[in-house]
Amino acid sequence: MLLSLAIMCFEEKKMKKTILLLTAIILISLSGCSKTPASEQEKTTETVTTQAVATQTEKKDNIDGKIITNEGLLNELNKYVEDFYFNFLFSPKSETGIITEADMKIFAISHIFQFDNKDLRFDSEKFVLYIPQEKVAKIIKTYFDYEIKEHNSPENPNITYAEGYYQMKAINKEIKGKPVIKEAFQMDNGKYKLRIFSTDTSVKEYSEAVVEEKNGKFILVTYKRIIPKK
Repeated sequence: MLLSLAIMCFEEKKMKKTILLLTAIILISLSGCSKTPASEQEKTTETVTTQAVATQTEKKDNIDGKIITNEGLLNELNKYVEDFYFNFLFSPKSETGIITEADMKIFAISHIFQFDNKDLRFDSEKFVLYIPQEKVAKIIKTYFDYEIKEHNSPENPNITYAEGYYQMKAINKEIKGKPVIKEAFQMDNGKYKLRIFSTDTSVKEYSEAVVEEKNGKFILVTYKRIIPKK
């Protein structure tokens, strides 16, 4: 009888030890499954951070569009904007860069006066150049792809209109430096957004232009001059 009791007590103690051992093994296993190694956590964090930085950089680059790096295209655009940079009178007043019909007339008349005045009548007593309205309309079509609606005097003290001719008083104006495109982007709609500065460092003013390529030539869409705030 005593022997039987001793055996029962031994078996009971053995069972308790087995249960405790199994419990410990289960806890260790669960702990191992739920915890990610430190090295894996670091890799995950690094990947997420890298992706975030890349996304921020991409957003920054795409504020104005895709940066243009094609040197040939940049040279062509730079040559095109020279005609606006050197124009004596062209300076759209709109803060948004919208070009009015009057702005187009002023550009065309000044452009003809400066660069395309061969065989035109010049009154040496009044110092006035007479420009046929058809020639003005042609320049406007070339640079702006716009059909002029009405010929009249634009709001400029140097220009009047009468009997089919724009009359421009002779003026001489010094324009410093040359234009250089420092920032160029191709926007989602395919147009080019340009920031144009002067090679003359004393010139603080710069211009923003939007140019469209249409039928194999550039067309000016918007243009505004910007004076940086001090």
